[in-house]
Amino acid sequence: MILFNSRIQRFRGILSLFCAMVVTMVMAAACGEKKTGVVPHGTVNDSESDDIVTLAIRYKNDAGFRRKILEDSLVNPSNRYAQIRFANYERNKWTQLPEACFLARPVVRADVGATVPTAPQKTGDAWESMEASSYEISEKNLLRRGEELFTRYPAQLAPSMVKALESAGAVSRYGLWQTDGSVGGLVWMVLPGGVYPAVTCSSCHASVDARGEYRPGRPNHLIDSGKVKDDFYGRRTLYSTWGPGKVDVAGDGENNPVVIADVRTVRFQTHLHRTANVKNSLEALAVRIETGLIMAHRQSIRPTSLDAFALAFYLWSLGDAVKSLPPASHPGRSVFERHCGNCHQGTGLSGQPVPTERLNSPVAEHPSSVRGTGYLNCVSLRGVSDRGRLLFGGEATGIDAMFDPQRKAGGHFFGNRLSESALRDLKAYLNAL
Repeated sequence: MILFNSRIQRFRGILSLFCAMVVTMVMAAACGEKKTGVVPHGTVNDSESDDIVTLAIRYKNDAGFRRKILEDSLVNPSNRYAQIRFANYERNKWTQLPEACFLARPVVRADVGATVPTAPQKTGDAWESMEASSYEISEKNLLRRGEELFTRYPAQLAPSMVKALESAGAVSRYGLWQTDGSVGGLVWMVLPGGVYPAVTCSSCHASVDARGEYRPGRPNHLIDSGKVKDDFYGRRTLYSTWGPGKVDVAGDGENNPVVIADVRTVRFQTHLHRTANVKNSLEALAVRIETGLIMAHRQSIRPTSLDAFALAFYLWSLGDAVKSLPPASHPGRSVFERHCGNCHQGTGLSGQPVPTERLNSPVAEHPSSVRGTGYLNCVSLRGVSDRGRLLFGGEATGIDAMFDPQRKAGGHFFGNRLSESALRDLKAYLNAL
């Protein structure tokens, strides 16, 4: 066991402590002076002035540009998601927050079943200062920084994850992936009062395949964050109804979990969020990341705009990892185009949002009051064969389950009445994606 009851109570108390203190106090000394010998961020390599570099510099330096992106990308300006951002983003509110500055290190296999580490007296090799880094803006450096943020930046405090680190069995039971360098993408985070676990983007949006290879962007549909919360707090709540591979990030006080998204396909989407709340573009994704991390840290700290762009660009790049489209001669191509192509169009196999009344889906029946638009996103099918759970609620565990005539939950029964041969060809096509 990692913790005794008194230690667990201490971890629970950090939730309220975090809301009030995480910030201006967090590791100012740990961040120290800026790195030397590096061109300050915001400068451009003269040998590389392509559109991405130009866009990154403008995104970093032009607050009016960022504000315009926000305004143009929000589909429903009247919902609470939009209103919070209109009131705070680039209005001398969120821009006045201190820049994120954490002392953290990855949770590794040696931490499983061990005591929680103590805060280091000074930065060592294993502890990293996640601060506003200085780096020359180039595609290579943006991708490097984006990957670092994806795997190391404490996206949200998660005290309950100590439960998942009690033993190797617990790691497996709660669905955390493991590599030689990380357990579930978790990091230890130094805060006033001690060291606590936090999740990174990679905790949910990365996984390990059957060969044990780390797959960034491929969703972790095994993680059971609802169950670990219940078990940590020692009581049954709505969390335990989520099931593996689902999270509720709407922040609306309601119970509406959705399946963890496959971010390898983010660049193929016309919109972001299950409710198609944000019109997609690289810049809009950066704003969504920037504001999302501010909200995740209770509006106490903020990432730099350039870091938000770097993380967005890294996620954008993950689309390179999905399979190429099958050839036009594939026998299932025509079946797909007739029965799926009206919604899942083009090379991205995505499309415009669909009115909720057209879909039999629990997400349509119980829309988020915070993010509701009257529409549901048309999810890209690129890489669909490589996902553990399909549909908004994850009700289908793979393509065969998707078209199982016995399936009753989840909605989206398109294609279930095809002939045996047509369905066989369609499944073959989807499995080739």
